[in-house]
Amino acid sequence: MPQAVRQQFQLRAEALEGVQTIVFNSNMELLMERSAGVVAMGGYNTFCEILSLDKPALLIPRSNPRMEQTLRAHRASSLGFVSMLDGDGDRSPDVMIKALNELERQPLPSTAGTDRVLSGLEVICERTRSLLSAKRNWRRDIA
Repeated sequence: MPQAVRQQFQLRAEALEGVQTIVFNSNMELLMERSAGVVAMGGYNTFCEILSLDKPALLIPRSNPRMEQTLRAHRASSLGFVSMLDGDGDRSPDVMIKALNELERQPLPSTAGTDRVLSGLEVICERTRSLLSAKRNWRRDIA
């Protein structure tokens, strides 16, 4: 976000009670853990943290320079993990107010079955055990 636009946004946000803007924080996971919900663009790491921390989220992805965030947000929204606004779509205050009000009532991602997609570590461990076992058996067979 261009600095001038960000500064204008921050000035408007300062006028709102209970609203805080953060440009960067090295402990973002802790802030997310303590939050009632998350509004984010939906990069890979942020998306994984949203699911791992089981936080209701509104994703507003960018489509440039790549469609990665938009594709991820569309799929996650279709699975019921998050809600989404098109990053290139209507950004009017009325649309944002409606989306933020809905975020308060949004179910946790876990209720949509995120456990089905958060098993990467277990899958990698099982595949590694299988490969190592096959290699041991192969060595034994040729010896």
